[in-house]
Formats: sequence, C-alpha cells, structure tokens
Amino acid sequence: MRQFHEHQRAAFAETAKLIALLCIAIAGTIVLSAVAVTYVVAVFFYLEGFEPGKHWPVLYFIFGVSSFLVACIVAIGTGLKLWKLRAGGSVIARELGGRPIEPENDQAERQLLNIVEEMAIAAGIHSPAVFVLDADHSINAFAAGYSRDQAVIGVTRGAIDKLGRDELQGVIAHEYSHILNGDMQLNLRMMGWLHGILAITISAKHLIDMGVRSLNHAHARRRSGDGIFLIAIGCALWLVGSVGALMAMLVKAATSRQREYLADAYAVQFTRHPIALADAFKRLAGHGKGSRIRSANALEASHLFLANGCGNLLSGWLASHPPLSERIARLDPDWDGLPLFAETEIASGDQVHNALGLVGSRYDPRQAELDTTSASSNAVVSTREQVSELEDNAYAQSVLDALPAEMLRLTELPSGPMLICCALWSKNQSTEDAPFEFDEKLQSQLEPLRGLLEHIEATQRLLLFDRAVKALETAPPNAADKALLLELCERGGQENLFQWMWSRSISNALAPQDLPKARFASVIELGKGVEYLLSYFCLASNTESMAGFAFQRAVSSLGLEHAMLQDPDTLDWEGFLTSVELAAQLAPRARRDLLMSLIRTVAADQEVEPEEVYLLRALCLELGFGPTHLLIGQPLNPGS
Repeated sequence: MRQFHEHQRAAFAETAKLIALLCIAIAGTIVLSAVAVTYVVAVFFYLEGFEPGKHWPVLYFIFGVSSFLVACIVAIGTGLKLWKLRAGGSVIARELGGRPIEPENDQAERQLLNIVEEMAIAAGIHSPAVFVLDADHSINAFAAGYSRDQAVIGVTRGAIDKLGRDELQGVIAHEYSHILNGDMQLNLRMMGWLHGILAITISAKHLIDMGVRSLNHAHARRRSGDGIFLIAIGCALWLVGSVGALMAMLVKAATSRQREYLADAYAVQFTRHPIALADAFKRLAGHGKGSRIRSANALEASHLFLANGCGNLLSGWLASHPPLSERIARLDPDWDGLPLFAETEIASGDQVHNALGLVGSRYDPRQAELDTTSASSNAVVSTREQVSELEDNAYAQSVLDALPAEMLRLTELPSGPMLICCALWSKNQSTEDAPFEFDEKLQSQLEPLRGLLEHIEATQRLLLFDRAVKALETAPPNAADKALLLELCERGGQENLFQWMWSRSISNALAPQDLPKARFASVIELGKGVEYLLSYFCLASNTESMAGFAFQRAVSSLGLEHAMLQDPDTLDWEGFLTSVELAAQLAPRARRDLLMSLIRTVAADQEVEPEEVYLLRALCLELGFGPTHLLIGQPLNPGS
C-alpha cells in the first residue's frame, strides 16, 4: 500500500506544477496577443509614414488596451462556458447521451446502484446520481460536477454488461477519487479556461470576416486600408490564440494523465483490492469495442473519462490518459501482459477469470523500432521460425498417413501435381462465378479425381496440395500446363479464400515476383490500412464476439492502443486487397511484426479454422515470406 501513497504524493506535486504552467500559458497568450496587435499597428504606422519615435506613447497605450481587451475576451469566454456548466455534472452526462438510472431498473443496473451506495458509505459522502450511456457498448465511466452534492457518475452500457462486480467496484472507486480530490471542479475549470483561450481565435475570425466584408464593400483607398488592417490584426490574433490553445491543451492533457494516476492510487486505498481495477483495465484491453464514446461532445469532455474516449483523435502528448499498459502495471506489478476477455456476458456478481490471453508479454516500444538495415532474407528466416511454432509435424504426419496411397503416388507422376491443383481449384470454385471450361481430355482426367477428393477431409486435401506445389517447384510443368495454372491464378473467385490462397501458392511456385519498394517504416504509417487488414482477417475467421478478442490480440502486439475493430458492413474484398498491397510496401522488420500479429490472432481461440489457414498462408506469401504449412484443425499449444 505504501507505493500507492507515494504515487498519490507524486501526482499531487506534479499537478501543482502543471496548474502553474497552465496559468503561465494563459497569461503568456494574453501578453503575446497584445504584442501581436501592437506590432501590426506599428507596421501600419510605418507604412503610413509616421515619423519614428513619435508614436511610441501611442503604441504603449495600444499595448495596454489590447492586453485589457484580450484578457476580457478570455474572461468572458471562460465565464460563459462555466455558466453553461453551472448546473453540474448532470448537464455533461445528458450531453454525452446518458440517462439517470432508476432503482426499479434491471438487475445489472440495480447492482451498479448498490456498488455506488457502498462506495459512498466507504467515502463518507452522499451517493451521487448515476447515469448510464446506453448507446456506448465500450467500457468507460466518468464523474462530473462542481461539488460533491452536484456530482454524478456515468457508466457505459458496455461496462455494466462486461465487468464483474469486483471490477465494476474498482471503476466506481476510481470515479469516487475524482469526486473527493476535487478533480471534477478542476476538470470543469480547465474546460472553461480552454474555452476562454479559444475565444481569442473566435474573436480573430470575426475580425477577419469584418475585414473581408470591408474589402468587398470598399469604395475608396482608405476603406480598403481599414479592411486590410482588420484582417492583419485578426490573422495575428488567430495565430497567437491557436498556439496558446495548443499549449493549454497539452497542459490539460498532462494534468489529466497525472490525475488519472492519482485516481487509480486512491481507488486501491478505497477498495483495498488493487487487482479489481487492474482486472477492469485488462478486461477493457480485451474488449472489441474499446473505450470509445460515441457522443459528439466526447472530445471536449475527454479528460473526464476512466479511459481514452476519443480513439485516435488524442494520442501522444495530447493523450488525455496514460497508456493502459502502464496503468495496469502500476496496479499489478506481477502482470504478465495478458488482458482479459469474456466471450459471454458476465453474470451479475461474478468475477470471471477464465479469459484467454492476448499477447505473451507487455508491448515494448523499442521492439517496434524499424531496423532499416536488416536484409529481407533475415526477416524471412526469423518469421519462418515463428510460423513454425504454430505448425505440428506430428499432426501433419498423422494426416498424411491417413491419405490413400494412390493419391500420394499421383504427386510423383509427371502431370499428377498439375491435375491435383486443377481438381482442387475446380472443386472450390464459387458457384457464383462462371465455370471454367477445361478441355475435354483434361476434364475426363479431373472428373474421377474430384470424386476422390470428396471422400477425404479438408486437412488431407490441404496437405495433398502442399505436396503438389512442392513438386511443381522442383519439377516445373511443361509450357501448356504452366500457362493453364497461371490462367487459373488470374481467375480466382472474389472473396473465395481458398482460391486466393491457391493462386498465391501456385504463382509463387511458378512465377515468383519481387515485393514492391518499401515505402513505410512501420505499421503505424499505414493508418487505417492496418486496421482494415486486421479487421477483415479477424472477422473472416471468427465470430463477431471472438473477432474483437483476436483483433485486440493483434493490435496489442503492434502497440496500436487506439486501433478500432471496423464495422463488418464497411469491409469488402477490394478494400482488403488494397490494404494487403499497402502492407507489402512495409520495410522488412515492419512486415515481420505485422505477420507476427496475424499469427497471434490464429492462436487466440486455440482452434485453427479453414479461413484462418487460407488467409495466413496467402498473406505469408503476399508479405514476402516463405509459405506456412499450418493445417486446419491442428492442435495448438496454450502458449502459441
């Protein structure tokens, strides 16, 4: 417990420094705005031919008046914002889409009310009003209000549904610490101060608009000069106000991060159960919906939330919350880096720990640094070693042993590999596509072979295909057979994952192509492209609930804390192929990291599905790595 008291003292000291810095930023913005206005006036004096030295008293007067007016603008902007928020936290809760919870509501909501009342007794204050954000199935919460009597606590529907009782209690204790430590008042005042600085830029835009209107209606040179003067002052104020607002946002974000650490420490003091809040954060890390708040007002209230509610909009120095991994590590020093995931809704009062791990170790940013000097061949070898961990030679041998001997012998005949590949292609051809017409002789050879393929399992067909491809590599077919196979590669059915894997395997064996020139140093540079690729991969090979878990496993390994699983309705085959083309332009180390993240999604549920096999095999080749021989249904080690 001593370490949490130390965290509290450190957070208080750091907050005091940041508040002082914010005051300096506000005062500095006011002074610099006055300097900018005075400078513009001095330039106009010079252009008008005023004798130097005689207008200094006027400039001093203008500086004083400008300072007073800008300070009034900041004060009025701050006052108007605080006046709007005077009613307390209920205003913010309703703006975020919340509704008050009534005692007669469902069991989960009654449990939440009970937890809030229990923590109120422990904290020695009146129980605040509780709001639920029904539209948000993410895991998040907030506390808002000017005083303890006006305080409200808001909780998302996802937090109510997905967190166990102990975890929810840890979250509520965190929010109570915001109430008791005055964070709510500080947060609301910071919202007001920031709005006051933004009022400078709002006033500047009005001056620019006035100047433009003056120019549009100018009938004389003097009138035009007035318009230019107003535009110049407006631009100077806008520039200084924007810089001041950015500085204020940076200080506000840093202050918010310190108060979050402080609230985490106080939550431990209230509950005497540090693992409760840690598990809530682990559950959040494994939740497909993340902590994103859907409301348009979420950005303005970003510093009020339990966790980042604005997705990728706030990151780095502008992040309103510390990295989730750091907060978990503070609460649970023995954390093994494994977030929690509940595949089904957690029953009331339970705390379930039968979740699966996302990644085997904490994300280390140093591991994401690109080694641009590494050769692609080294990356291939390193990745093949990792892929091999998912492969099971004993399982493959048992499948091979069960194959009919005549089919294995067929792979050793001159035209056997080509016949096997054609038979598998036609067997898996989509019914929506026009059937490919083989010549009469070849059709007669394929017909009985397709019949034999019907009587063996999908895993056996896949191993037979591997044997055939290997034979094509060692003994290339004649020109006619090669042309036929390459033509089939071009005719793969849309979204037919087997045919896509088939096409990539055959073309790699017969006509390998070099990767495009590397354009991206890390997966972060792909932006939405990496989210699209990972979302498609996870949704194509998992149920929607499990897809969120697999997606978080992938992005956690890449360090993409704010990546979001895309809506299935927004994904299509063409977009997926485009994202794959972008991924192929990553540098070697980044391609390896991306492939490793995909491998982790395969091991997420300890089951290997056909779609996962087809996608991973094809993507290995698309990203320039050796083919993987992962098989359908093979057993996986728990640590995979």
